[in-house]
Amino acid sequence: MKIYKNFRILDQTNDLVLGNIYEKVFLIKKLKNIEIYIDQFYGDPSCGTINTEFNKCLIGGENLVVFDINTNIKNTIELIRDIFDLRKKTEVEYEILTDPWSSSSAIWEYNIITNQIKKVSNFTKYKNREYSTEIDW
Repeated sequence: MKIYKNFRILDQTNDLVLGNIYEKVFLIKKLKNIEIYIDQFYGDPSCGTINTEFNKCLIGGENLVVFDINTNIKNTIELIRDIFDLRKKTEVEYEILTDPWSSSSAIWEYNIITNQIKKVSNFTKYKNREYSTEIDW
């Protein structure tokens, strides 16, 4: 497997590496040495995760992209923008934090099986605060 000099790892498993080179996102299948181009973002993606049980990747940045590893089909979730971070809540649900310094910052919940997304709450904890890479949410 060839990892390029500017390749930033967003997440990885024993067989898969999800990462980006600047604005372009790739999934690398390590055992087969296959590189799959997923998408290009406006600005670097801020986060990503691999769900091996359901063979999906979630990538956050200017928007949320859900990528099916088996079919190579990507789905862009248009409802939310400026994703800062995401975290696994259950086997099928993920929480997504949009830009904490934005006036419209919120926590969303996304289900990778039903493709449903819903707003959980507004997130105003960091409004008018200095930028930080560490966010307590």
